[in-house]
Amino acid sequence: MRPVNTQAGLLAEFLRLRVDESGKTLAVLSKQVGYSTTQLSTHLSGRIPPHSLVVSLIAATVPPALRERREAEAVRLLRDAQHPPSTRPAPRPSPSCRPRAPR
Repeated sequence: MRPVNTQAGLLAEFLRLRVDESGKTLAVLSKQVGYSTTQLSTHLSGRIPPHSLVVSLIAATVPPALRERREAEAVRLLRDAQHPPSTRPAPRPSPSCRPRAPR
């Protein structure tokens, strides 16, 4: 599965790293966070997860000493994924706005 957008991919990568560092399986995490292993797998592949899943996943995978910082990072990444920058090109100035060439 491809990420919804670049920012969602960054969030998924961040969350997967937390899962890997914890050494817990998706089956174990599923019980701790209240989401099925399929849902976890989907969100860890780049689908934008709900805020509650992000917070629960951080709580289940990060040691207490680092939890506050990691949660803040995860929430920032979530916000970026939910509101990615526009990829539309900048509007071109209309012809009437262009400077005239000297005569």
